[in-house]
Amino acid sequence: MAQRIKKLEEWISLTGETTKVLSYADYFSNRPLFSTLKIKNTGGESVNDLTLCVTNENGMLISFEKVIEEIPFESVVEVEVGSILSPYYFSNIEEVKTERIEAVVYKNDKKVIARKEWEITALPFDYWEGVEGNAELLATFVRPKLGDCAKLQTEISTQLKKWASGSEISGYIGNDKNAIRRILASLFACIRRKSF
Repeated sequence: MAQRIKKLEEWISLTGETTKVLSYADYFSNRPLFSTLKIKNTGGESVNDLTLCVTNENGMLISFEKVIEEIPFESVVEVEVGSILSPYYFSNIEEVKTERIEAVVYKNDKKVIARKEWEITALPFDYWEGVEGNAELLATFVRPKLGDCAKLQTEISTQLKKWASGSEISGYIGNDKNAIRRILASLFACIRRKSF
């Protein structure tokens, strides 16, 4: 009995995880589009000369194409895509849109081997992703050299001196967790006095 020969499309699969919502803040903070993007080879032979292409038809992404020289047999290759978000797209979008991202793996002869699609919500310039988004991205549009920020830093330093904590506003680096807690508590106390 003759055994059926498997096609390359049956060996190669594409998987990946991306965020559900994107905005200009994601571009500005250089956040990668994919947390993981993997090409899996379940076949008994290594596969050579594949190309991965990630696209969006409305210009949300800068075109990305990467040649994968070899995927060994029965293994997975993780591909680094980085930040390929288009600043032009996110600075000009005026309403919430649902965008489709497509990743395609093809052989040198342009024969499609694997394909995967994701739907992403694109937000206008001044929108935030909401409670399920990354809370740290709220600080994307804060410019520390503004007069209000400098005034707040002075008030925080004064509050820390009142508490005789010995902490200084220097960020996370070089501080223990208790010093950071004291800095954040003084920040909260100063903002609370302003009664927003």
